[in-house]
Amino acid sequence: MTWAVAVAGFVLALRSAGRSEQTIALRRYHLDRLAAVMRPRGPWQVTGAQLVAWTGGQTWAAETRRSHRSSFTQFYRWAIEAGHTDTDPTRALQAVKPGQPRPRQRRSAP
Repeated sequence: MTWAVAVAGFVLALRSAGRSEQTIALRRYHLDRLAAVMRPRGPWQVTGAQLVAWTGGQTWAAETRRSHRSSFTQFYRWAIEAGHTDTDPTRALQAVKPGQPRPRQRRSAP
C-alpha cells in the first residue's frame, strides 16, 4: 500500500470519528512530511529506529514534537486496527514532556 492510500484511509477514519478539519489537516501534514522522508519505503516498512532517527534529528519545540508523535502514533494504531500491519514502529518513540506553559497576560480593565 502506498503512503497516499494509507493516509487517505486514515483521514476517512478521523472524519468518521468526528475530528475537526483542522486536526485532520495537521495529521495529514505530519504524515506527508514523514512519507517524503521515508520514501521509497512504504508506510508498513518504516522501523522504530528510522522514526527515532528522523524525529531526533529535528529541532522542534516540545509541543511540535508531541504533536508529530501523536500523529504518528494514531496513524499506526489505526493501521493495526484496520489490519494493514501488525507492527507499531512508534513504540520506539519516547513520550515527550509538555513544554512550559506561557504565563497568562493580565487584561487591563477598560
